Amino acid sequence: METLQENKFRYNVLKLDNKQKFDSNHRKENLPMTKYSVIDFDSKNEIIDCRVYFGKNKTYCCLWVSTENKFISGFISGSGVAGGCGYDRESASIEEACINAGFCFDKFFGGTGLQVEALEAIARFLGFSNFKLFKHYN
Repeated sequence: METLQENKFRYNVLKLDNKQKFDSNHRKENLPMTKYSVIDFDSKNEIIDCRVYFGKNKTYCCLWVSTENKFISGFISGSGVAGGCGYDRESASIEEACINAGFCFDKFFGGTGLQVEALEAIARFLGFSNFKLFKHYN
C-alpha cells in the first residue's frame, strides 16, 4: 500500500484529454455554494475556479481552468453532479467535473472528501508551483 512518504503527493494528474463536457444546467447560482480558487502568485491570476452547489438531493459542480501554457490556451471546463447518500457528494461532483474537463488522475478521489489535494494536482500538472488554494463560502 502506498504511503504519503513514498509519494509526495496523494493525487497526481496523468494526462489531459482533449475533451470537454459542460452542462450549463449544473450551474445553480440560487443554491448554497462553496468555491475553490487556485491562485498563481507569480501571475496573480486565478487558474482554477471550482464552484460546488448544494441542492437538497444532489450536489453540482462547475469547473473552469484558465491558463496560457504548453498544455492549454484559454479555458477548459467541465461539470458534474452527484446524488444519493453515504459518501462525500462534494468530492464526487468535483471528480466528475474534472473528468469531464479531460483530467485523468492516477486514482479516484470522488466520495473521499479529498478534493483539495486533487485540485492542487491539476495546478501542479499545468506547471504551476507557486500557488495557493482558497475555499470560499456563500
